[in-house]
Amino acid sequence: MTSEVKINGKALPCSFGMAALSAFLESEGMKLSDLDGFGENGLSLKTALNLVYHGIKDGHRREKKPFDLSYEDVCDLVDEEQTLIQQCIDVFVKSMPQSEGKPGNGQVLPKETAAEI
Repeated sequence: MTSEVKINGKALPCSFGMAALSAFLESEGMKLSDLDGFGENGLSLKTALNLVYHGIKDGHRREKKPFDLSYEDVCDLVDEEQTLIQQCIDVFVKSMPQSEGKPGNGQVLPKETAAEI
């Protein structure tokens, strides 16, 4: 499923399917098991920006739209729209299966998590 994130009123597709998840984990040197408790202790800025990049890139792929943004271009979008990281984290969390007592499947991480970035 593809969601939208807004940058200065312009909607961009964002998705965290298996392709995005695989690319994100590989870029961060993480394993699937590392997602258990992901974000509970905050995220580094680089990790958060990587998440945004892979989510927007995969959203374009799934919508069959051209994607010509570099990682640095996506960082510039975050400069323009400071809520972009939280928007993408919300899409990411909603795309994860729910496990007992943990965010997922429509639940969002506490705002403190994004504030720690």
